[in-house]
Amino acid sequence: MSLHATRKAKKSNDAGKSFQTRLESIFDGYRLAGRADIEKIDPPLRVYGTGARRNVVFLENPWLDFGGTWTEAGGRAIYIEAKSTAGDRLALGNSGVSDSQIKALRRWTKSGAVAAVAWLHANQIKIIPARELLDAWDAGAKSMKWRHLPEVERGLGLIEFDILAALARRGE
Repeated sequence: MSLHATRKAKKSNDAGKSFQTRLESIFDGYRLAGRADIEKIDPPLRVYGTGARRNVVFLENPWLDFGGTWTEAGGRAIYIEAKSTAGDRLALGNSGVSDSQIKALRRWTKSGAVAAVAWLHANQIKIIPARELLDAWDAGAKSMKWRHLPEVERGLGLIEFDILAALARRGE
């Protein structure tokens, strides 16, 4: 990997972590308001050996970035994948919403959970319910376009953007 590609990947990873921190604040606001209990889900890993021979192996992640229960929806399970892009398109497939994440969105939706992708672009957040993303994927779409998605309204206090209200308006 070139130095430019390495720097670009690090910058993208930093933006993703920053967005996840913003989402954690929003989800803290929901918890305090009694609206939902949503937490960051760390990827599964296995640790082999000890000391200098310690080896950490990251396993395939069956989860999305966040999961919990949506109190306002009768305690319904909710799973959210966080994506941040500089451009106005969110790729579908391994370079954006990965194949394994699409598989997880499909699995959770089939099980009756609310599943969605929260997308940060140009300091705004939009939410893509799994059903919409999966319909686009199944129709052969290679990306989702920012301009085709409805805005997520600002919330109050810690709830910078009211993702749950946006999901409710979209029939989730």
